[in-house]
Amino acid sequence: MLKEIRCAGDLVIEARAISPDFRNEEVLALFGQQSSLTHLPVLMADGRPLGLINRNIFHSMMTKPYYPELYSQKSCITFMDKEPLIVEANLRIEQLTALAVATGNKVFTDGFIIVQDGKYLGIGQVLDLMHAMTELQARQHRQLVESIEYASVIQQSLLKPSEIALEQTLPGNHWLIWQPRDVVGGDIFHFSQREDGFLAILFDCTGHGVPGAFMTLIAESALEQALNQQGDRDPAAL
Repeated sequence: MLKEIRCAGDLVIEARAISPDFRNEEVLALFGQQSSLTHLPVLMADGRPLGLINRNIFHSMMTKPYYPELYSQKSCITFMDKEPLIVEANLRIEQLTALAVATGNKVFTDGFIIVQDGKYLGIGQVLDLMHAMTELQARQHRQLVESIEYASVIQQSLLKPSEIALEQTLPGNHWLIWQPRDVVGGDIFHFSQREDGFLAILFDCTGHGVPGAFMTLIAESALEQALNQQGDRDPAAL
């Protein structure tokens, strides 16, 4: 079973981090030794992120004429992104997505740093975030479909007594078509036998779909109360 991703901490990738004391020649060596290393977070002494070094940007700078001679012994913060996206581990996926979009293009190549109470945990990649958001939307869609189907079951059971009463009162001498526009609808009917005849009511409730279906439940409950209080002789009172 796949892990359900709800917050930024679920996307964390453990990645090596370095201190500002690292020189650019040491960063170059690290990237050379580990081809899979794409980013290097830079941390302060207390474990809080200071910035993020992008492998491609770093290499593009260090291969410029005279740059190795000028910057090899300089601190790694020279070519560091000093304003990376930093998020808390408990940040919801929806909020993280909005932040990533607001941050701009660089987050798609650099990713983001994940912290807990401000202290470094690891990094996250936008591709993983996109997969998580897609799964979240699919899960929400499934929940919506299930709620609609459940509402349909409730609505059908609500109408069943009226269908039975209609068949018993007018056997073979009636027709009725009730077909909501969606799986559930905002229009229903009520039919019941009375001492000297029958009572038939058509409801046109506000809305469609699930909201309309819940309105029909409220309307049916209100009708039962009105019948108990007002009787069935005065349509206006009902």
